[in-house]
Amino acid sequence: MSRLASCSEKDTTDHIRAAVFSHRFQSDYHHHHPHHHYFNKKIPSITTNVFLTQIMFSSILLSAFAAAVAADSATIYTMAFDVGDAAYPDAPNPLYIPAVLASNGTDGTYVFKGERPSVYTGTLFEFVGNAVDGPAPVELLFIDGYNAGAQVPEVGNGSVAAYAGPILAVRGSQGDARWFERNGFLDHVKLALGQDFFACHGVVQGEKIDVLSWGVEGPDGELPAGCRKTNVILRQ
Repeated sequence: MSRLASCSEKDTTDHIRAAVFSHRFQSDYHHHHPHHHYFNKKIPSITTNVFLTQIMFSSILLSAFAAAVAADSATIYTMAFDVGDAAYPDAPNPLYIPAVLASNGTDGTYVFKGERPSVYTGTLFEFVGNAVDGPAPVELLFIDGYNAGAQVPEVGNGSVAAYAGPILAVRGSQGDARWFERNGFLDHVKLALGQDFFACHGVVQGEKIDVLSWGVEGPDGELPAGCRKTNVILRQ
Protein backbone atom coordinates (compact mmCIF):
# COMPACT_ATOMS: atom_id res chain seq x y z
CA MET A 1 0.00 0.00 0.00
CA SER A 2 1.31 3.49 -0.87
CA ARG A 3 2.14 6.14 1.70
CA LEU A 4 -0.81 8.16 0.42
CA ALA A 5 -3.28 5.33 0.83
CA SER A 6 -2.04 4.59 4.35
CA CYS A 7 -2.96 8.05 5.75
CA SER A 8 -5.61 7.88 8.47
CA GLU A 9 -8.99 9.59 8.49
CA LYS A 10 -7.84 11.67 11.51
CA ASP A 11 -4.95 13.18 9.53
CA THR A 12 -7.33 14.08 6.73
CA THR A 13 -9.84 15.64 9.13
CA ASP A 14 -7.07 17.75 10.75
CA HIS A 15 -6.11 19.16 7.33
CA ILE A 16 -9.70 20.20 6.65
CA ARG A 17 -10.18 21.75 10.12
CA ALA A 18 -6.98 23.75 9.80
CA ALA A 19 -8.02 25.11 6.43
CA VAL A 20 -11.50 26.06 7.63
CA PHE A 21 -10.08 27.78 10.76
CA SER A 22 -7.66 29.85 8.67
CA HIS A 23 -10.42 30.89 6.30
CA ARG A 24 -12.75 31.90 9.17
CA PHE A 25 -9.97 33.87 10.89
CA GLN A 26 -9.36 36.04 7.83
CA SER A 27 -13.09 36.55 7.34
CA ASP A 28 -13.53 37.73 10.97
CA TYR A 29 -10.56 40.05 10.71
CA HIS A 30 -11.93 41.65 7.56
CA HIS A 31 -15.29 42.18 9.29
CA HIS A 32 -13.82 43.95 12.36
CA HIS A 33 -10.97 45.83 10.54
CA PRO A 34 -12.42 46.98 7.23
CA HIS A 35 -9.75 49.65 6.68
CA HIS A 36 -6.72 47.41 6.94
CA HIS A 37 -5.95 47.24 3.23
CA TYR A 38 -3.15 44.70 3.60
CA PHE A 39 -5.54 42.02 4.79
CA ASN A 40 -8.34 43.28 2.56
CA LYS A 41 -6.35 42.91 -0.64
CA LYS A 42 -3.45 40.53 -0.12
CA ILE A 43 -4.15 37.94 2.55
CA PRO A 44 -7.68 36.86 1.57
CA SER A 45 -6.56 35.79 -1.91
CA ILE A 46 -3.61 33.86 -0.50
CA THR A 47 -5.77 32.32 2.21
CA THR A 48 -8.40 31.30 -0.33
CA ASN A 49 -5.78 29.59 -2.46
CA VAL A 50 -4.37 27.78 0.55
CA PHE A 51 -7.86 26.82 1.65
CA LEU A 52 -8.76 25.39 -1.76
CA THR A 53 -5.43 23.56 -2.01
CA GLN A 54 -5.90 21.98 1.40
CA ILE A 55 -9.46 20.95 0.55
CA MET A 56 -8.31 19.37 -2.73
CA PHE A 57 -5.46 17.55 -0.99
CA SER A 58 -7.80 16.32 1.74
CA SER A 59 -10.25 15.09 -0.88
CA ILE A 60 -7.45 13.09 -2.51
CA LEU A 61 -6.52 11.59 0.86
CA LEU A 62 -10.12 10.61 1.57
CA SER A 63 -10.47 8.99 -1.86
CA ALA A 64 -7.24 7.04 -1.38
CA PHE A 65 -8.33 5.93 2.08
CA ALA A 66 -11.72 4.76 0.77
CA ALA A 67 -10.04 2.84 -2.05
CA ALA A 68 -7.67 1.15 0.38
CA VAL A 69 -10.56 0.10 2.64
CA ALA A 70 -12.50 -1.26 -0.35
CA ALA A 71 -9.48 -3.25 -1.51
CA ASP A 72 -9.09 -4.80 1.92
CA SER A 73 -12.79 -5.74 2.18
CA ALA A 74 -13.08 -8.16 -0.76
CA THR A 75 -15.23 -11.19 0.05
CA ILE A 76 -13.24 -14.41 0.35
CA TYR A 77 -14.95 -17.70 -0.53
CA THR A 78 -14.42 -21.42 -0.63
CA MET A 79 -16.52 -23.77 -2.73
CA ALA A 80 -17.88 -27.28 -2.39
CA PHE A 81 -19.62 -29.50 -4.91
CA ASP A 82 -22.27 -32.16 -4.49
CA VAL A 83 -21.31 -35.75 -5.22
CA GLY A 84 -24.82 -36.98 -4.38
CA ASP A 85 -27.62 -37.16 -6.93
CA ALA A 86 -27.80 -33.54 -8.05
CA ALA A 87 -30.37 -34.44 -10.71
CA TYR A 88 -32.90 -34.16 -7.85
CA PRO A 89 -32.23 -30.78 -6.17
CA ASP A 90 -34.76 -31.50 -3.40
CA ALA A 91 -33.23 -34.86 -2.50
CA PRO A 92 -32.32 -35.06 1.21
CA ASN A 93 -28.78 -34.87 2.51
CA PRO A 94 -26.72 -33.85 -0.54
CA LEU A 95 -23.06 -34.63 0.04
CA TYR A 96 -21.00 -31.50 -0.54
CA ILE A 97 -17.23 -31.93 -0.50
CA PRO A 98 -14.68 -29.08 -0.50
CA ALA A 99 -13.03 -28.19 -3.81
CA VAL A 100 -9.25 -28.09 -3.39
CA LEU A 101 -6.74 -27.06 -6.04
CA ALA A 102 -4.23 -29.74 -7.03
CA SER A 103 -1.65 -29.87 -9.79
CA ASN A 104 -2.71 -31.85 -12.83
CA GLY A 105 0.91 -32.64 -13.68
CA THR A 106 1.51 -29.52 -15.79
CA ASP A 107 3.43 -26.73 -14.10
CA GLY A 108 1.11 -23.86 -13.18
CA THR A 109 -2.10 -25.71 -14.07
CA TYR A 110 -4.50 -27.04 -11.44
CA VAL A 111 -7.75 -28.98 -11.18
CA PHE A 112 -10.41 -28.94 -8.46
CA LYS A 113 -10.53 -32.21 -6.61
CA GLY A 114 -13.11 -33.09 -4.00
CA GLU A 115 -11.68 -33.69 -0.54
CA ARG A 116 -12.87 -34.87 2.87
CA PRO A 117 -14.88 -32.18 4.73
CA SER A 118 -13.39 -33.34 8.03
CA VAL A 119 -9.90 -32.37 6.87
CA TYR A 120 -10.26 -29.65 4.21
CA THR A 121 -12.26 -26.43 3.93
CA GLY A 122 -11.44 -25.72 0.30
CA THR A 123 -9.10 -23.37 -1.57
CA LEU A 124 -9.67 -19.67 -0.94
CA PHE A 125 -10.68 -17.41 -3.82
CA GLU A 126 -12.41 -14.15 -4.61
CA PHE A 127 -14.41 -12.70 -7.48
CA VAL A 128 -12.72 -9.86 -9.36
CA GLY A 129 -13.38 -7.95 -12.56
CA ASN A 130 -16.36 -6.36 -14.27
CA ALA A 131 -19.40 -7.75 -16.03
CA VAL A 132 -18.75 -8.92 -19.59
CA ASP A 133 -21.95 -10.61 -20.76
CA GLY A 134 -24.72 -12.74 -19.36
CA PRO A 135 -25.96 -12.36 -15.75
CA ALA A 136 -23.06 -10.42 -14.23
CA PRO A 137 -20.13 -12.75 -14.99
CA VAL A 138 -16.75 -11.83 -13.53
CA GLU A 139 -13.23 -13.11 -13.50
CA LEU A 140 -12.51 -15.70 -10.85
CA LEU A 141 -9.11 -15.17 -9.27
CA PHE A 142 -7.71 -17.55 -6.69
CA ILE A 143 -5.68 -15.90 -3.97
CA ASP A 144 -4.38 -18.77 -1.85
CA GLY A 145 -0.83 -18.34 -3.18
CA TYR A 146 -1.78 -19.48 -6.67
CA ASN A 147 -2.62 -16.23 -8.52
CA ALA A 148 -4.59 -18.34 -10.98
CA GLY A 149 -7.84 -17.69 -12.82
CA ALA A 150 -10.37 -20.46 -13.46
CA GLN A 151 -11.66 -21.50 -16.88
CA VAL A 152 -13.98 -24.16 -18.21
CA PRO A 153 -13.00 -26.39 -21.15
CA GLU A 154 -14.55 -26.16 -24.59
CA VAL A 155 -17.19 -28.89 -24.59
CA GLY A 156 -19.29 -28.12 -27.66
CA ASN A 157 -23.06 -28.32 -27.86
CA GLY A 158 -23.56 -32.05 -27.30
CA SER A 159 -24.97 -32.65 -30.77
CA VAL A 160 -22.66 -35.65 -31.29
CA ALA A 161 -21.93 -37.01 -27.82
CA ALA A 162 -21.84 -36.09 -24.16
CA TYR A 163 -18.52 -34.73 -22.99
CA ALA A 164 -16.95 -33.27 -19.83
CA GLY A 165 -13.50 -32.02 -18.90
CA PRO A 166 -11.91 -30.75 -15.67
CA ILE A 167 -12.26 -27.08 -14.80
CA LEU A 168 -8.75 -25.65 -14.75
CA ALA A 169 -7.05 -22.88 -12.80
CA VAL A 170 -4.07 -21.53 -14.70
CA ARG A 171 -1.39 -19.54 -12.90
CA GLY A 172 -0.98 -16.00 -14.21
CA SER A 173 -4.26 -16.04 -16.15
CA GLN A 174 -7.45 -14.11 -15.41
CA GLY A 175 -9.71 -17.01 -16.24
CA ASP A 176 -12.47 -16.89 -18.82
CA ALA A 177 -14.37 -14.03 -17.11
CA ARG A 178 -17.77 -15.73 -17.26
CA TRP A 179 -18.32 -16.70 -13.64
CA PHE A 180 -20.98 -15.38 -11.31
CA GLU A 181 -22.79 -16.05 -8.06
CA ARG A 182 -26.47 -16.95 -7.99
CA ASN A 183 -28.30 -17.32 -4.67
CA GLY A 184 -25.29 -18.73 -2.87
CA PHE A 185 -24.21 -21.02 -5.72
CA LEU A 186 -21.37 -20.70 -8.19
CA ASP A 187 -22.48 -20.51 -11.81
CA HIS A 188 -21.00 -20.02 -15.24
CA VAL A 189 -22.33 -18.70 -18.53
CA LYS A 190 -23.78 -21.56 -20.59
CA LEU A 191 -22.98 -21.32 -24.28
CA ALA A 192 -25.20 -24.25 -25.26
CA LEU A 193 -28.22 -26.11 -23.93
CA GLY A 194 -27.19 -28.97 -21.67
CA GLN A 195 -23.93 -27.42 -20.45
CA ASP A 196 -23.47 -27.69 -16.69
CA PHE A 197 -21.21 -28.59 -13.78
CA PHE A 198 -20.36 -32.27 -13.37
CA ALA A 199 -18.63 -34.32 -10.70
CA CYS A 200 -16.51 -36.83 -12.60
CA HIS A 201 -14.39 -39.75 -11.50
CA GLY A 202 -10.74 -39.01 -12.19
CA VAL A 203 -7.18 -39.62 -11.11
CA VAL A 204 -5.21 -36.76 -9.54
CA GLN A 205 -1.61 -37.32 -8.50
CA GLY A 206 -2.19 -41.07 -8.58
CA GLU A 207 -5.33 -40.92 -6.45
CA LYS A 208 -8.80 -41.86 -7.67
CA ILE A 209 -11.00 -38.97 -6.72
CA ASP A 210 -13.96 -36.84 -7.82
CA VAL A 211 -13.02 -33.85 -9.97
CA LEU A 212 -15.13 -30.75 -10.53
CA SER A 213 -15.76 -30.57 -14.28
CA TRP A 214 -17.70 -28.70 -16.96
CA GLY A 215 -19.53 -30.62 -19.64
CA VAL A 216 -22.55 -31.06 -21.85
CA GLU A 217 -25.23 -33.70 -22.18
CA GLY A 218 -25.44 -35.81 -25.32
CA PRO A 219 -28.14 -35.56 -28.01
CA ASP A 220 -30.43 -37.92 -26.09
CA GLY A 221 -29.75 -36.33 -22.69
CA GLU A 222 -27.10 -38.88 -21.72
CA LEU A 223 -24.43 -37.78 -19.26
CA PRO A 224 -20.67 -37.89 -19.88
CA ALA A 225 -19.14 -41.23 -18.90
CA GLY A 226 -18.19 -41.45 -15.23
CA CYS A 227 -19.91 -38.14 -14.39
CA ARG A 228 -23.01 -36.89 -12.65
CA LYS A 229 -24.48 -33.40 -12.61
CA THR A 230 -23.55 -31.34 -9.60
CA ASN A 231 -24.19 -28.05 -7.85
CA VAL A 232 -21.41 -25.85 -6.48
CA ILE A 233 -22.11 -23.91 -3.30
CA LEU A 234 -20.14 -20.89 -2.06
CA ARG A 235 -19.04 -20.49 1.54
CA GLN A 236 -17.58 -17.43 3.24
